[in-house]
Amino acid sequence: MIETLDVNSHAHRGAAVRGRLRVFSLYLDFPGSLRARWANCTLSQLAGENWITSTEMWRLDSIASSPAILKLSTGEAARADVLLVVVNSLNYREHELIEWLAALARHATDRRNPGLLLALFGDDEKQNSELQWTVQQCQDWAGPMNRDFLWNKMDAGPTLDQSWLKQHLELFLDRKHRTSEQEVLAKLRCEVTADELPALAA
Repeated sequence: MIETLDVNSHAHRGAAVRGRLRVFSLYLDFPGSLRARWANCTLSQLAGENWITSTEMWRLDSIASSPAILKLSTGEAARADVLLVVVNSLNYREHELIEWLAALARHATDRRNPGLLLALFGDDEKQNSELQWTVQQCQDWAGPMNRDFLWNKMDAGPTLDQSWLKQHLELFLDRKHRTSEQEVLAKLRCEVTADELPALAA
């Protein structure tokens, strides 16, 4: 199942747009989808009106339903700036999720900057071994995907605290904006040089 969220409806007209923030969200069950929705809205709010935020939400079992859907989802995820993974329950190890991350790490991407792998994990205190295993697996695959890894353990009231995400997202967006500005300046220099060549030849 794919779901596209309109998370930019609050943007003001005339805002100086810095760029586009693409978010790909993957969840495993209905409670996970609720947390993914909260995270998507939070990312858009923290990014602010200067970023055009687009978000896709996919459920893991729908991705595995056919090779065509798997290929489509992997391509979209590879291009996304932020890859959001929500595992609501850690009653057992989600090997299908890790296999998908491994496949994603082998997929080409056109991102100029390192992306962000953002993971939200369940709040069951009895499953610490599964939590540690899942965190380590995500950490291991973040590097090959060219992504920084950030995770948070969702407690009873996860929607109240945004501080753990705010600072990291600000640094991420600043880096993305600086790279975009450098690319624009480099393109302008190339265009100016191209315009000067005929005059120099004469």
